[in-house]
Formats: sequence, C-alpha cells, structure tokens
Amino acid sequence: MQENSRFFHLLDAFLEVMTIEKGASYLTCQAYKTDLKEYIAFIKKDPTETINEDIDRFLDFLREKNISSATLSRKLSALKGFFKFLLSEKKMTSISLNYFKFPKTRRKIPSVLSQEEIGKLIDYTLSSDKIEMIRCRVLLEILYAAGLRVSELVSLKLSALSRDFQFLKIMGKGEKERITPLTPDAQLAIQIYLEKRDFFLASSHTASDWLFPSRSEKGHLTRQRFSQILKETALLAGLNPAVISPHVIRHSFATHLLEGGIDLRSLQQLLGHEDISTTQIYTHIHKSHLMDMMDQFHPLSKNNK
Repeated sequence: MQENSRFFHLLDAFLEVMTIEKGASYLTCQAYKTDLKEYIAFIKKDPTETINEDIDRFLDFLREKNISSATLSRKLSALKGFFKFLLSEKKMTSISLNYFKFPKTRRKIPSVLSQEEIGKLIDYTLSSDKIEMIRCRVLLEILYAAGLRVSELVSLKLSALSRDFQFLKIMGKGEKERITPLTPDAQLAIQIYLEKRDFFLASSHTASDWLFPSRSEKGHLTRQRFSQILKETALLAGLNPAVISPHVIRHSFATHLLEGGIDLRSLQQLLGHEDISTTQIYTHIHKSHLMDMMDQFHPLSKNNK
C-alpha cells in the first residue's frame, strides 16, 4: 500500500510538470497516466527501483499484445518522460535514458473530403432552422474556415471572437496562441448562432463564457458529442458517416488550401503545428489528389482508353 501511495505521489508530480512546464494536453496526461499504471502493475515494485531488464520484460509483454507501433511509441514516451523526471528529482540513478529505442512508425495519409462533400454537409445544416442544426452549422463553418483541432473548437470562449467576427484567437497546444481569419459564411453563421445561444446556456444551468455551453462536466460541448453530431448530420446529408470526423474536416481544410496555392509556412501557422514536418504530410495528400485527377482525366490514362 505504501509503494502505491509513493507511486501516485510521484505520478501526480510528473503529470503536473508535464502540464505546466511542457504544455501537455489533458488527453496526453490521461494517456500517460494509464500507461504508467499499466507498467507499475506489471513490474510489481517501486518504479524508482526499475532496471533495464524490467523495461525489456514489459516491452515483450506489450509486443505479445500486438499493439500498434504508434501505441508502443506513446507508452515508451510515457516511461521515458517519467524516468527522466525521476532522475532530475534524484529519485533514482539505476537507468539509462539512452536505452529506450522507439519503433519506426509509418505516418498514415489522412482521409480527406472533397469540396463538394464539405459543401453538401454544410448545405444540409441550412435546410433546418432547429437550434441544434444552427449550432451544427456554426461548428462546421468554423472548423472548415479555421482548420481547428476538435479540442480547440469545442473549448472556444466568447472572448476568442474579434468584435467584427473576422478573426479567432486560439489557444493551441503548449498554451501557444495563434490568430486565424474566418470566412464571411462563418462570420454570418456565428452571428445567427449567438442570437440562439441562450437556449444552450439555459440548458447548461450555469453562467458560461464558453461559445458552445452544455451540461457536460467541463461546461462546454464535448469532443465526443460533436463527433456524434457530425456523423448524424453526415448520414442525413447522404454521406458516409464512417469516413467523416472533425479530424477529417481539419485535414480537408489543409488539403483544399494547398490545392488553392497556399505556402507550407502559412499553412503551418494556421494549423498551429510546431514543426513544419507535421504540415508536410498534406503535400502527400495533394500529390495523391493530383495523381487521381491525372488517372481520371488524362486522355492516355488507362481509365480513359
């Protein structure tokens, strides 16, 4: 019991450092917490007594579960970060951080909707004056106009809007702030929604400065609920809900901007990527799109013979 108490004390201290000093998101900290609990349950001893052989056994255990290389990398990141913290706090001395070898991961090219599919999705929200559909429209318009992460979208505050609704001030990963412009359609959708926002404010039973208030524990619309709403809307609009998510809308935003000629540095700023290598994934999507167009329309293509 004492070992568990000591572990949870160290774990809480580590996650506090991750949040305050590293700017880690709530979801990242929760994932790390789960991963580290799994490790401690496996080795059955004080984590400060970890030796390299313990990590070897744990890695063998994970590989037997056939988890993906991405999940394995995350679990290793959690362990390495935790042990680095313990070393810095002089809680342990028996492990080398150079021992951690991360598996190679193949970056997946994300799915993308066509401009016509995005248009069909948004057009459907215009077919109804129900308050829920008005909210869905403004969520979609902002998401596609600004390419936000879903967590950034649902946690927007009223103060994020400029007075004329032309810009959004977004607090991204690592508490880094960025400004992004909004399209005229998004601006109009916001104006219409704000006239109806009191409905959601009343149902949340609390005063709120969230743009999308709700009865959730956090006081604003949750990521999970918005994803559910988006799939429901896609189905009603005659689209395949299985291939539509907030993240796919973000990918579509980036890809369509590249097709329109935006440079990578500008796109990086809009998406809030710390490293431009993350943004470069969209050049692969763009090239794939061009190849599809070539296959479809070139007179010498095998599809046109």
